[in-house]
Amino acid sequence: MLSVGIYSGNLISVSSADGRGKRIVNIHSFSGQTNGDDSPYNLLVGETLNLGTPTKRWCENQNSHPWVIFTLTDYYLIDKIVFRDAKTAEPNSLNTSEYWIYVSTTGTADADWIEVLHRTGVGAENVKTESFTPTEARYVKFVTTQADGAARIYGFDIYGTYSRPIERGDIVSVGKTIIDFHSCASFRETPANAFDGYNAGSNSDGWNFNKDQGDGWIKIDLESAYDIYKFVLQDSQDWLNGYKVYVSNTGDDTDWQLVANNTYPDVQEIKEASLTTPVRARFVKLEIPASNQNNWTRIRAFDVLGTLSTEVTSVQEALSKTLKIYPNPVEKGNDIQINETGIISIYSLQGILLKELNIENQTSISTNNLCTGNYIIQINNQNGTKQFKLTVN
Repeated sequence: MLSVGIYSGNLISVSSADGRGKRIVNIHSFSGQTNGDDSPYNLLVGETLNLGTPTKRWCENQNSHPWVIFTLTDYYLIDKIVFRDAKTAEPNSLNTSEYWIYVSTTGTADADWIEVLHRTGVGAENVKTESFTPTEARYVKFVTTQADGAARIYGFDIYGTYSRPIERGDIVSVGKTIIDFHSCASFRETPANAFDGYNAGSNSDGWNFNKDQGDGWIKIDLESAYDIYKFVLQDSQDWLNGYKVYVSNTGDDTDWQLVANNTYPDVQEIKEASLTTPVRARFVKLEIPASNQNNWTRIRAFDVLGTLSTEVTSVQEALSKTLKIYPNPVEKGNDIQINETGIISIYSLQGILLKELNIENQTSISTNNLCTGNYIIQINNQNGTKQFKLTVN
C-alpha cells in the first residue's frame, strides 16, 4: 500500500506512470501546451521515467509566462519543490531563468494565491531545488518564463506532509490506492483522475477508454473497511448507460460480491447507485460492461460513500483481554501506550494514513501531532490485523 511519506523526503507528487498506486497530486489547469505529447501530466511521472527514452516533458510556447496549477487530494504542508529544466535532457537548449511558486487553500482566483517562492537568475541551474517554510496548500501554482521561445520542463516534484482532510462528507474513495484496471486511452487519462477529488475544469482529464477494448473495470483499495451505502459516477458526456459495482474484504479474484447493477439514460450525467442495506468492504471494483458503452467512455469521478465500519468496535471488544492501549481516551499531548508488536498505523476517520511505526516491544506514541477527535489504530503482525478506535480529547 502506498501512503503519505513513503517516498524519500516526503515526495508526494510522483504517480505511477501506468496509473496504478496512489495519486495525491493531479493537474488542475494550465496555460497551454505545444502538442498532445507535451502535456503537463508529464510533470508527475518522476525523474526515472521523465528522463528515459523517450523523454517526457511539458512544453509551452504560447505564453510569455507559462503556468500550471496542481490540485492536492487534501491539505498538505508544502516545504520543497524540485524541477528539471530544458538542459537536463536537451543540452543545446536554454533553461528558464525565472520562476514563481504560489499556494492556496481556498481556490484558484488571483486573490487566493500566496507567493512562497520567487527565483531569478537561475538559467544555469539544470535542476532547480528550493526549500521553504512549510505552508499549507490545497493548490500549488508554478509560473515560469520562456527560453528559446518556449518553456520545457522535464518533471516537477512537490514535497510535503499531510495536514488535514478536505471535508467531503461520507466520500471515502478520494486519494485511495488503485490496485489494477483494464485500460485507458493515454497516460494522462488513467482511472486515477476519477479518484483525485477534482472533476471540473476545461483542462481536466477523466478516465477515458474505448468500447473496442471491451469491459472497462478498475479495482481500488479503500485502505480500511467501511460500511458502504452509495456509489456516485459522474459521466462527462452521454457515453455510458449503466455500470456494476462489486465489493470484497480481501481483494481476491474469487471474493467479489456484486452489490449494484444499474442502468441509466445516456444523458444523465450523475449516475447514483444506492444500496438498500450498507455492505462492509475494503475493496471496490467498478465495471462498465461493453454493452453499456456507446463508443468512448470518459468518467470524471467515481465516489464511494460510507462510514468507518462499526465492526471496529466489536473487534476492539473481542481483543480487549490481549490488546492494551491506554489511556483511551487520551488528552492531547500525552503519550499512549501499546503492548503489541508489529506495524502500528494511525488513520483518520476518512481512512488517511497519518503515522506508521514498526515496534518490537511495548511502546509509547506521542499525540502531539494529532488534533482532537477520533482515529483508527491498526496493528499488523504475524497474528493478523487488529484495529480499534482512539479518542484524543
